[in-house]
Amino acid sequence: MKKLYITILLLLVLPALSGCTGSSVSFKPNTESEYSAVYTKGEFSFSCKISITDTEVTVEPTSTAAKGMRFNCNADTVTVSKGNMTKSYPKAEQTAVNPAVIMYEVFSGLPEPVKTSDGLYEYKGIVSAGAYTLTANPDSTLNTLTLSDAGITVIFDVI
Repeated sequence: MKKLYITILLLLVLPALSGCTGSSVSFKPNTESEYSAVYTKGEFSFSCKISITDTEVTVEPTSTAAKGMRFNCNADTVTVSKGNMTKSYPKAEQTAVNPAVIMYEVFSGLPEPVKTSDGLYEYKGIVSAGAYTLTANPDSTLNTLTLSDAGITVIFDVI
């Protein structure tokens, strides 16, 4: 009987002694800031500005031949614009690796994060382009987004 009490006590106390590593927490990344980012797919990369709201994501390349273009994505539409030219497409018809589509899908359905041993907050989920891992810093700013299956990495920096 004494062994049973000790076993039950250990089962109740052990999780409390394990610390915060890998624990689920209520944490929301700061998506109201504008971020500069480097988007990399394989050996190709470009710098961009990323703005996130509750209903839309905007990606504006700041390097390469796409500099000056804007890619907006919401639940239904991807709009591409440069100067006075604007063209909208159904989101469902866009490629899964379109940066605006990826960002919209990630930020419109973030799961609960897990606090990692190095103090970051980690979100894992699946979007059209594949499984992703998003990390946020303790101050709630975005850190990195990785889609390993698609070979995509995005490194964020607050503007």
